[in-house]
Amino acid sequence: MQGDLATLAQMRQHLAAARQQSAIRLGGDALPERDAVRAVVAAHPAAPWERLSDDERFLLYEMSPEAWSRAMLELGILPPIQSIFSLGFLGHDAGRAYTVAGAFVAWVRATFGERVVQQWYGGASLPALTARSWPDLDRGFRDALRALSIPDAALALAKARFDRPALFGRKCPHEIDAKKRTASAMLAAGDTRGALLLLDEVLGLDRRDASARLSRATCSERAGDEADARARLAGVQSDSTASRTARDRAEERLGDLALVRGDTDEAEARYAAVAARVLDEDHLRTLDVKRVGVASAASRAALVALLVGAPRTGPDALLAAEELGRWATRDPEDGLPLYLLGRSAATRGQWARAAELFAGALSRSLPGPRVRREAARQRVIAGCALRDPAAVADGLRAWSAESPPPGNRDTLLRALAARCL
Repeated sequence: MQGDLATLAQMRQHLAAARQQSAIRLGGDALPERDAVRAVVAAHPAAPWERLSDDERFLLYEMSPEAWSRAMLELGILPPIQSIFSLGFLGHDAGRAYTVAGAFVAWVRATFGERVVQQWYGGASLPALTARSWPDLDRGFRDALRALSIPDAALALAKARFDRPALFGRKCPHEIDAKKRTASAMLAAGDTRGALLLLDEVLGLDRRDASARLSRATCSERAGDEADARARLAGVQSDSTASRTARDRAEERLGDLALVRGDTDEAEARYAAVAARVLDEDHLRTLDVKRVGVASAASRAALVALLVGAPRTGPDALLAAEELGRWATRDPEDGLPLYLLGRSAATRGQWARAAELFAGALSRSLPGPRVRREAARQRVIAGCALRDPAAVADGLRAWSAESPPPGNRDTLLRALAARCL
């Protein structure tokens, strides 16, 4: 366990450096530190690298700074370039500013050469080095971005990631963030009352803070006031000023609560609405699995215990394991309970058990390509952990039978498998 945590810390250190590289001197795929963390992933298949945050996984797998900047341009939220390389930087949301800076530096490097970038960072004036004014450079950068294509759905995600107030534009930002962190820890420890009081203080400072509103709804759930929780979630879901990500989180949780009380029509409608907007492969797969619980009463108890949880308690891993075992016995041709039990075994580092469960899941019916791909991927990872080339080859065959997912996962998995065969 300590080794796993050390490996996770090593990956996060590399990713932090990669984020700095993408913002300061390089762009796109040319991130040596990102290559380093990919090597760590490949060399340590048993490490809990799926615990990386969404931001860390985004940096590791998904769109480049140039692609995100293209999305910002389309949304009309791409800041003037000169403001990014001056004190105006502090007037922009940090995520937006660092991303655009990385994309612009990459464009300068590709357009004018490495030496110009080096001289610029040595203190020379970029307009003097390029014989182009800042407005001309801005126009050239924007023209280059317009030549890039991105998925339509990425626009909503870009708006959620980057269309937010800058530090100087928020009210009491440090106090609010500190209170939210403390409230989150209290809620995780079961101190619902303490978390509720702190979140009410946050909302007194900024009543539109979406994450605080969502956490406040969770407090109401834990306190047994589901009606208040639903009202708060509905308020976020319908708030056009909230980020798309926050609104989707609220809608999905409303779907969860509907599933718990047996309103499958509402649950299905809400899950389908969120799935139509989501890009992330893992999130879409979770929605696929939840929708099995909508369609099948026989699987619902297990899936609610594992992924949704009762309003007062949240997910219950022990209850979920019992229900998954009953489900697997009751329907021996269904591979989903075996897949979910395999995920639980893999999380605990029980690789022999996980490999057996993933093999069983792949030999049975699974709900859709995303779940089948993940079962195959996990079979490869478990095989690597066990130094079992036959298991790796078996997982890779199952993976290859499905269409590849978006992003770099196909390349990464094949690189991992090659090291283990």
